[in-house]
Amino acid sequence: SLSRTGQSSEIASSPHRIGVGKNLFAKKVTEDYTYIGQFSNGFDGNGLLINTKPEYIYDGNWKDGKMHGFGKLKMKITENGEYYEGHFKDSKKDGLVSSKV
Repeated sequence: SLSRTGQSSEIASSPHRIGVGKNLFAKKVTEDYTYIGQFSNGFDGNGLLINTKPEYIYDGNWKDGKMHGFGKLKMKITENGEYYEGHFKDSKKDGLVSSKV
């Protein structure tokens, strides 16, 4: 299975990939998550991750399999939970982040 930390061998051989070389666009579906977006060595570039264990959605920039750059993170996707929009670094909020309900 593909880890969020970088193994891209399964995506690279997936029939859902589009393009060649670096920064391919792909769709990866597992029991725990769906990822649609760019990858190089794992999630890398712009992408959408819908995770079910734990529940969250992240739509934004990735670097080396981590949330990195501008993005929007929504926790508890089955409820009207709040979301965070702003900058992330190494999957952590970084700098000014806007919280909304």
